[in-house]
Amino acid sequence: MTLSRKTLILAALFASAALPSFAAEVEPVIVTADRTPEPLSRAGVSVNVIDAATLEERQTVVLSDLIATTPGVSMNRNGGVGGTTGISLRGAETAQTVVLIDGVKLNDPAAPAGGYDFSNLLAGDVAQVEIVRGPQSTLWGGQAIGGVINILSATPTAGLHGGFTGEYGSLDTQYLRANVSDGGDRLSWRFAGSYYKTTGVQALDARFGSGPPNGYLQSSAMGGASYRFTDWASLDLRAFYLTAKANILGYPPPSYSLAEAPDFAFTRQGVGYAGLNLANFDGRLKSRLAVQYTDIDRDNTDLTQSPDKTFYARGRNLRFEYQGQFAVSKAFDLVFGAEQERSLIHAQSQYDLGPQRNHADLAGVYGELRARPLPGLSLTVGLRDDHHNQFGDHASGRATAAYTPNDGDTVWHASIGQGFKAPSLYELYSSYGNTALKPEQANGWDAGVRQRLFEGRLRLAATYFGSVAHQQIDFFSCPFSGPAPALCATEPYGYYANMDKTRTQGVELEAAATPLKALNVTANYTYLDAQNRSPGYVGLQLNRRPRNAANLSADYKGFDRFDLSASLRYAGESFDDAANTLRLKSYVLVDLRAAYPLTDKLEVYGRVENLFDKAYATAYQYANPGRTATAGLRAKF
Repeated sequence: MTLSRKTLILAALFASAALPSFAAEVEPVIVTADRTPEPLSRAGVSVNVIDAATLEERQTVVLSDLIATTPGVSMNRNGGVGGTTGISLRGAETAQTVVLIDGVKLNDPAAPAGGYDFSNLLAGDVAQVEIVRGPQSTLWGGQAIGGVINILSATPTAGLHGGFTGEYGSLDTQYLRANVSDGGDRLSWRFAGSYYKTTGVQALDARFGSGPPNGYLQSSAMGGASYRFTDWASLDLRAFYLTAKANILGYPPPSYSLAEAPDFAFTRQGVGYAGLNLANFDGRLKSRLAVQYTDIDRDNTDLTQSPDKTFYARGRNLRFEYQGQFAVSKAFDLVFGAEQERSLIHAQSQYDLGPQRNHADLAGVYGELRARPLPGLSLTVGLRDDHHNQFGDHASGRATAAYTPNDGDTVWHASIGQGFKAPSLYELYSSYGNTALKPEQANGWDAGVRQRLFEGRLRLAATYFGSVAHQQIDFFSCPFSGPAPALCATEPYGYYANMDKTRTQGVELEAAATPLKALNVTANYTYLDAQNRSPGYVGLQLNRRPRNAANLSADYKGFDRFDLSASLRYAGESFDDAANTLRLKSYVLVDLRAAYPLTDKLEVYGRVENLFDKAYATAYQYANPGRTATAGLRAKF
């Protein structure tokens, strides 16, 4: 794409969005920015909310595809649905993002960098997604160098309710989900389940070979209940479980290069949560005592080998936590807490001499003072201390400010924060491990403004951000051209090492409006300069981080009861390797959607994705689906 075409696309995005509107905005309430509910106008950090209406309008199935349309987000996937999927916030590594479901951390201790693979996360029973960008380790602990993604499931409303969704589309894609809930004065509960199947497409880029399509199968179930004992005490119980099977590319003989092969990846994920909520001193002190457990099992098989299991990994995380919020006065309150977690890994590949069994203990305490000393001014300052059983103590801090002189129509915001991430168990102890690794550290900041015009009918936002990460961990390949490092003698296939530092900076622009009463338009643009600052790589672009990215969405409800919408996603060129020799071309994707309510309880819908059948890649040698069409039915009672 030429520069002139880029300029035209970006100009069109913001020209279409910067128009007056006729429907007032309801200010969202967020829970992730400071771990407690608060209006967006008081948030000093950069946060975007994907609400239930947007999830329904976009007909979302694959949640990572929708998250990728928000500012500052880069997404890469190894092929189609079910391929390993990473999300990067503001150029940080994918494993430097804390991922939560209803506040429960999903990061996988057995993954190479300890991060979370989004490949198996479907929209299911999701009601809201909050994306907080920038270092957030003070409140959310290690791994929050890039930010936090909190996925909030739907909550029961008064009375018995239920819903069903079924759809069928190209590539023999089938998706079913159902839910039922009941909200009572004391007992509330909700259960949901889903099933997804597709034959998929060939995951290998056709330029590198041919083969059968790579299919994917997933089923999941989740449930939760809340019981209120008294006005000041309640109990929450939640559970989530999924199983998935995906055809993946392998490295078959004799070339042992990436190619189509009878390889499969099996995944099982389980999440459990129990929390006791208390309110004391006339509600001034709110406390939560909780236990969380996550269990992620992964197995890879190759049917051409004997034994056919080539890799397995068991990652488990048990966490105990206390969180308190104390209202000191009308202008000051304190959020504080303590966490204790044990992470375990049990893994082995066909190249290991024996299974790897290790664990790590991490304890943390944190506190944040929130102040509103003047009308319209919100300030926070926080500090955290983490103690790792191998790396000792590490302190991280954060400060934010938000000021509105006109009841939220204009909000100036700024934040500075630190991040800390200990090496993962895999990076330390696997066959590529290096026990001499040091923790990653980062310092980040941002500043911006959010503006509402015409009584909130037009919204604009601009943010300038930057971050520097030190002692970044990366994979170092052996053999090495030139004098080989000493570790290559004992790690002939490569090892993990601290690769000095990286630097990111950029700008995020957002706009939303309703130029006609029935037309809603949103747009965003991100410029990201993500550089490797390590010796020998200074000035080179970090892999899979496009410098330019933009999104445009329009929703029209003017044809009788028809709901028509379209979206455009642009990602500029990037590179797949640290040396910037493997280029990933820029691309534009266009999707169309329509929905029509047959009754108040029944709706038919359909969509066409990748309308112009664009061939594109977010990871080198991997292909993505072309144009697909889907039709579906939604019912509720």
